[in-house]
Amino acid sequence: MEDWRKLPHVYAALRSEYMALVLLAIDDAGQVMSAVADGTDTDEGLAKTLPLPEGRRRAILRLLVAIGYLREADYRYLIGVPVLRERDKPLVEATLKLSREIMTGWLQQNYPPMKDDLCGLSPMRNGLPFSLAFSEVWHYEFGFATKSLAESGFYANPRAKSNRYEGYVPLVWASSVLKTPGN
Repeated sequence: MEDWRKLPHVYAALRSEYMALVLLAIDDAGQVMSAVADGTDTDEGLAKTLPLPEGRRRAILRLLVAIGYLREADYRYLIGVPVLRERDKPLVEATLKLSREIMTGWLQQNYPPMKDDLCGLSPMRNGLPFSLAFSEVWHYEFGFATKSLAESGFYANPRAKSNRYEGYVPLVWASSVLKTPGN
């Protein structure tokens, strides 16, 4: 594509086509992940179930296996990462609600003493509102808490040696799972 940069209108059209294909591939991947999560675990089954041309279906299967989102064993596909779908929405909403309650309680308990303890730092002495400085402090607090919880096994450790993707744990979800009324 780099050679087409000399022709901006062609280069722009190529980039637009590339993005359209990427979005199509993401949609294909979502359909495949959902079908496998529902139990359609063979290429033959996916061919019957999904309205995808064979070449696209096989290409997305190769990609999903290569990145570890699917695993293949005995000509069957297995989910390699968590997949959240509409039926999981109540669990996701309950988890987010509990998280908000915990964080709100923590902030109500810890924000005032933290503000008092840190009021002598130069940002506040120079007129910066503590709420802005708190953002920096919060990231360290949150980082240490998250690291401790992950290392204790409370949830998946994104930095574990066994983790394929350093720094994060992949997850696939239907966009409707995180939508709230009015959004």
